[in-house]
Amino acid sequence: MDRGRLIFTLSPKEGNLRNSEGDMIRLKDGSILMVYGRYHGDSATDLAPCDLVSIISKDDGETWSEPRPLLNAANFGVVNIISVSLTRLDDGGIGIFFNCPFPGKGWRRHKYFGRSYDEGETFGDFVECSSELFDCRSGINNSRMVRLSSGRLIYAHSIHAGCEKIQEEGKRTVSPTSHTCGNFIFSDDDGYTWRTSEDTVYMPFTQTIPGLQEGELIEIKPNVLKCFFRTDKCYQYQTISLDGGEHWSLPHPSCFTTVVSPITIRKNPYSGKIYAFWNPVPPYNGKEKIPGHSGRSPLAIAEMDDNVSRILKMEYVHSDLSKAYCYVAPLFLSEKEVVIAYSSGDASLGEKSMQRLAVSKVDLDF
Repeated sequence: MDRGRLIFTLSPKEGNLRNSEGDMIRLKDGSILMVYGRYHGDSATDLAPCDLVSIISKDDGETWSEPRPLLNAANFGVVNIISVSLTRLDDGGIGIFFNCPFPGKGWRRHKYFGRSYDEGETFGDFVECSSELFDCRSGINNSRMVRLSSGRLIYAHSIHAGCEKIQEEGKRTVSPTSHTCGNFIFSDDDGYTWRTSEDTVYMPFTQTIPGLQEGELIEIKPNVLKCFFRTDKCYQYQTISLDGGEHWSLPHPSCFTTVVSPITIRKNPYSGKIYAFWNPVPPYNGKEKIPGHSGRSPLAIAEMDDNVSRILKMEYVHSDLSKAYCYVAPLFLSEKEVVIAYSSGDASLGEKSMQRLAVSKVDLDF
């Protein structure tokens, strides 16, 4: 039996062919703020025109307000801003973090961090939060900003070295294999200044197309971190840091089988249990391929051990193979329930995997 109950969708329509991945945060009045990417025009590709909009739920995700424009890409001199994360700041404000392409350079992207002191009504004070710019494609995905027990804000950063080469002297060497590698960007002053980890992590062999992409961080003990990267090797690959994100171990396969789709791993603050959300069925020989879905079905949830090294229990959230489910952003409501926002797509309607935004509630009593 599926553990998820679909409660809300934002479906594509003419002039708005994609409502894409986002993030959620609890507001001080108890309501839930969600920010996501709303595409406009006649394209649903990753670089098509997209702004950030917000919706609010006052009943723990059962119903949502009409979308409200929040951040316009044109104000940053581009046509597309995506992949948002939200975090509560030490000073009580809300931090927002997102991808913003270099004007005219497509996949080469700035990362911006901004602040709100009116509970998400407006955001300002934007700073560049990628302290070392690689002159090649780079990116992040949604719901990825993590606050450590030390107070440090940190995110995993993907460097797509195979797309373009470094152009300037003095820049750090990217992946010697030309495949995507990862490093980590962090702030120790609540988001005002940022710097890059000393280590960059690489795939340990060359027979891979994407390399390491779209990492997910979790702190398993104070200053002990694990990061899980999607790969084309049927597993999420993991790397470990013992010093809060500065240095990292050689990536190696984790306990999570997967397609090339990101995993989300979070601790439930009400129970202390750790849960993972991901697409667990790898691209085995003979697996049915649904055009545009990248194998992103079914969607699973697992309760993990404290070190995120062993699956204790696993169930499906949604298992309809005609639909895709990916880029999960969770918000725990209690010990027994979590609301998740995620990208989806219905193959029976000709949709690709990220054209609609969906919200489900998941029963954790399994």
